Amino acid sequence: MIGYFKERSSLQVPALLLLAILLKVGYFSAPAQTPAFVADGGLLSQWLNAHSAALNNGFIRVVGIIALMASVIYAGFVTGNRRMFNQRHVLVPTAMLLFSSLFPVSNLALPALLVLPMLIGVFASLTRLYQSEHPRTNIMNAGLLAGMAYLLYHPFVWWLPGCFIVLAFMRPFRLAEWVLLLAAMLTPAYFVLAIEFLTDNWHPQQHLPSIGKAVLANNISWYWWLAVGMATLWFLVSFAAWQQQTRRMVIQGRKNWYSLLMMGLLAMPGLFFPHQHMAGMLALLAFPAGCLMANSFASEGKGIGQLLFFWLLIIVVAIVGWGWKSGVM
Repeated sequence: MIGYFKERSSLQVPALLLLAILLKVGYFSAPAQTPAFVADGGLLSQWLNAHSAALNNGFIRVVGIIALMASVIYAGFVTGNRRMFNQRHVLVPTAMLLFSSLFPVSNLALPALLVLPMLIGVFASLTRLYQSEHPRTNIMNAGLLAGMAYLLYHPFVWWLPGCFIVLAFMRPFRLAEWVLLLAAMLTPAYFVLAIEFLTDNWHPQQHLPSIGKAVLANNISWYWWLAVGMATLWFLVSFAAWQQQTRRMVIQGRKNWYSLLMMGLLAMPGLFFPHQHMAGMLALLAFPAGCLMANSFASEGKGIGQLLFFWLLIIVVAIVGWGWKSGVM
C-alpha cells in the first residue's frame, strides 16, 4: 500500500483523504472532550476561550482536521518544489498524518493546527531565498507570517530563532537582512498594540509568552509510551535513510533539509516549556517530523521491509486510537 503513495497518480489525493479518515476513526469515535485552550496561549486561544460556549466540540474537531489536511497537502507541495526528495510523491503528507495519529491529543490543539500552515509558509518563504530575485520580499513575507503566528499562538516563539538560522543558511553574512527579518516579525505586534492603545484596551502583557516550568504527568499510560517508542524507532530508521538520500542530493536540497531540521530541533524545548502546550507543539512538530520520517519509505523500489514497517505503524496507530477512545491515554 505504501508503494502507491510513492508513484505519481491523479488519485493520490483522494487516497490520502481516505487514509486520513481511516487513521482518525479512533479520534472521532472517542467520547467528546472539551478542548483546553490555555488563556495565555495567544489571540486564538483567547478568542476560543471567549466563545467556547457557542462552539460545538464536534465542530472544533472537524475544523482541526480540515486545517491538518490543508497543512499536509501544502507541506507535500512545498517539499516537492524544494527538491528535498529525489522524486515527487505524497509520502510527506502520509507521514504527517501517521505522526499526528500516533499522538491523538495533538488533534485537539486547534490554535496550533490553524497556525501550522503559517509555519510551512515561513519555511517556504525562507527557503525560496536560495534562488530568489527578490530576497527582501521573501524575507518580509517570512517575518510577517512568523510574527502573526506568534501573536496567534505564543508557543510559536520557539520557532522564531530557527527563522534566523534558516536565513543564515540561505543568505550568509548579510546583517541588514537579519534586521529586516526582525523588523518584519515585530510589525504585526506593532499594529496590534497600536489598535489596543487607540481603543483604550492597552494590555501588552497578554502578548508575552509564559514559559513556566516543565511538569511531567505522574500516571502516564502505556499507550503513551507505546506511541513515544514507535515514534523514536521511526525517527531512527528515517534518519538513517535520510543520510543515504542526502548523499545524492543537490546543494539546494541539502540546505533545505538542514534548515528544516534546525528549526525542528530548536523548537523541541516547546514540548515542555510551558507544559500546557505539549499537544500544540506536537501538532507543529508534525511538519519537520513528517518530512524526515517520510525518508523511511522514500527509497526506490517496493521493498518488503518498507511495507512491513508501514503496517506496523498502522497497527500501533490503531492500538493508540483504541486507548484514546477508551479515555486512558
